[in-house]
Amino acid sequence: MTLAEFTITLRLRREEESNRTWTVFRVATVREFRMFRYRIQMDGGLDAGARTFDFRIHGVQAPTNLMPETGAAFTELAFPDLDGEYRVRLAGARNAEEFSFIVSAGRIALLPLPAGSTLSVGIEKEVENVRQ
Repeated sequence: MTLAEFTITLRLRREEESNRTWTVFRVATVREFRMFRYRIQMDGGLDAGARTFDFRIHGVQAPTNLMPETGAAFTELAFPDLDGEYRVRLAGARNAEEFSFIVSAGRIALLPLPAGSTLSVGIEKEVENVRQ
């Protein structure tokens, strides 16, 4: 799979009781599946000192619940209390790409993608408020 087959969406989630704000990365396939809602196998994390995320997509995995469900395969990873500029490196089976974003004052801003990038990256403007 190439990275052009995925979309990346960033959003903020605020927990009301703890007053913590999480930055959520949602990685989904462009392709919609008809029989099952697959999960994307992805690992990696944040090097806080370098302010860099390094993620690797390994593919898609069949769901453990075999009830039919349609839709894109996806996974979400959340990181608490980010502030400032961060770089994200995303690697797939065939290529790797980078993008950068800023978290400040309860908002996320995406910096321009590098020339020639095939990534589809978006920001959800609304902050999700959740109660624990």
